[in-house]
Amino acid sequence: MTHTTEEFEHTLDLENVTAVEYNEKNDEVITFVSKKVPEEELNDNDIVSNNVDKKSRVIEIGDIYTEASSASISPRGKNRPVYTGSSELNVNIETAGTAGPFPVRVVDTSRGIWDSSVAAGDIVRLSNNHIYARSNDANLGEYIQQPSPADGGSHDDVVGQLVGYVPLEDGTTVDVAARSVSPDNESQTPIGLSDEYAQGVFRDDHNKLMGETLVKTGRTSAVTRGNVLATTASTLVNFPDNKQFKMRDLIITEDMSRGGDSGAPAYHEKSGDLVGMLFAGTDTVTLFCKATNIESEHGVRIMEYNEYNDTYEKPGEEYVESLRSNVSIEMDEHDLDIISISGDKPAPGEEFEATITVVGNRDGLAYIDVQDVTEEFTLSADEERDISVRVKAPYEHGETFDLDVRGGYIFREG
Repeated sequence: MTHTTEEFEHTLDLENVTAVEYNEKNDEVITFVSKKVPEEELNDNDIVSNNVDKKSRVIEIGDIYTEASSASISPRGKNRPVYTGSSELNVNIETAGTAGPFPVRVVDTSRGIWDSSVAAGDIVRLSNNHIYARSNDANLGEYIQQPSPADGGSHDDVVGQLVGYVPLEDGTTVDVAARSVSPDNESQTPIGLSDEYAQGVFRDDHNKLMGETLVKTGRTSAVTRGNVLATTASTLVNFPDNKQFKMRDLIITEDMSRGGDSGAPAYHEKSGDLVGMLFAGTDTVTLFCKATNIESEHGVRIMEYNEYNDTYEKPGEEYVESLRSNVSIEMDEHDLDIISISGDKPAPGEEFEATITVVGNRDGLAYIDVQDVTEEFTLSADEERDISVRVKAPYEHGETFDLDVRGGYIFREG
């Protein structure tokens, strides 16, 4: 039977427990505690092993707080253009934070809260809700400055305005907000890292990151590295003004941060792909929101190195993504039971023809993208349409493999 981390969130109610992760590979529950104490000093009801029916492990990490700085530690200067990893913060906060991923394209303003001036296709920069949106307390339109006030920044250093955020609440997976940009005033280059980084986004199974090394660049501790300790953790996180939220599906690494690093991007050291955005930590661990959760929760697409003003645009038209799905295709001797896609069961490495059935909610020109091949077609509202695509199975043998399918409508000028 497959389990999830959420099934073990009841352990967050136990004394000292601040985070929990179910490790499917080892079939064990890992609890992270603010302070590790002998079991004989705990009430029987607060002993982790008495509350889970799996083998369990306890790791001491301290209490988890967001990584906004309360002092001018290792300050960063005024950067124009603004590089990823620069000191940045809402003008109404007197501490420090970090500028996160850029460029980011807005694709769906129904997800999260967006200013009415923002439309699909606009470009923004990301950081944390508690850095740009003052932990839900900001008004849309508040100014963002670079550098942060703790680094000498002032209203003369404004680089954008708060245009969107995902509200912080129990059960959320992200701490994210967006600001407006002047594209010529921004850079996607991460401070202190080579061109190998920020080339793409990690969209694979995050469980594969367990034990892997991430590298981040942030305002306070600059470039640091740490190994992944958890990939689907649920945690209790303390935010400014004594706010605390239960957050889910987070990545926990070894210590990689200090106050002021919130908003810093983290990359997979081997591939250079963006994995997530730093938002909290303790003296021994650091917490990240997954980049893919940021995209789905906030209705944005974090653009890859050559994608800015390129991949999803053609002269006079724009591809506005509104469909993204990850489906499994059965292989070899397993029956196919997928409604949205059909085709022969491939052998490893075999290319085959699959049929994808899509349905739209408006008349117009639409597209789907499968394995970097884009198919365009006309579609009527509520019409089901079968689209034939060529798909190549991976060379590794397995019962199934995952296929990333994206799509939406194409809006032409005029």
